[in-house]
Amino acid sequence: AETKGAGASTSTSSALSSVYSSGGATQKYMKDANGNIVKKPKVEGATTFAEYVKCGESNVMVKRICGCLDYPKAQSCGDYSEGSVIDAHFRHHPMTRAHLECAKKRLDHFSVVLVTEMMEEAAPFLRWKFGWESVDTHAARGGTSRGSSALEEFKNEPETIQMLHDKHDLDLELYEHAVSLLCQDLAKMKELGMQLR
Repeated sequence: AETKGAGASTSTSSALSSVYSSGGATQKYMKDANGNIVKKPKVEGATTFAEYVKCGESNVMVKRICGCLDYPKAQSCGDYSEGSVIDAHFRHHPMTRAHLECAKKRLDHFSVVLVTEMMEEAAPFLRWKFGWESVDTHAARGGTSRGSSALEEFKNEPETIQMLHDKHDLDLELYEHAVSLLCQDLAKMKELGMQLR
């Protein structure tokens, strides 16, 4: 039985909690953002981008930077004790605004924050900041083209675009913060009279 909300019977809820926290590879349930125990989505077998987005983890970058904020009982957070959530299942651990604010604060302490779409603009800054003689911005792009955009590529699939926004809302805010930090650094360099080459 699939159990949602506070109306679930105690015995069913306890059984599902036990399955959730067992730490075994057969876990079929997870806790959602409200603490309800729900079925985990399947990830394998995605054949379209929409299926991949639907089945994949959400707010990936916020999770990578600040996912262990509340010290969840998870191996990804260094807890390997009995009953800890294995890495593959931590992917579905929900992120909150508190995780986003933590990630923003951590980015604020980085020496440099780069955005792939702005690598060419950042090259003079990297030379100035680190004293590098040259910066190959094309190699740093990892094979993506400068003008690539999922929003443009999937503009005829509004459901996919909405799903991207829904599943990565915090990541999108973190991205805007990263762009802002890079633009501040570029402006600071210009203020100091450094040449943009």
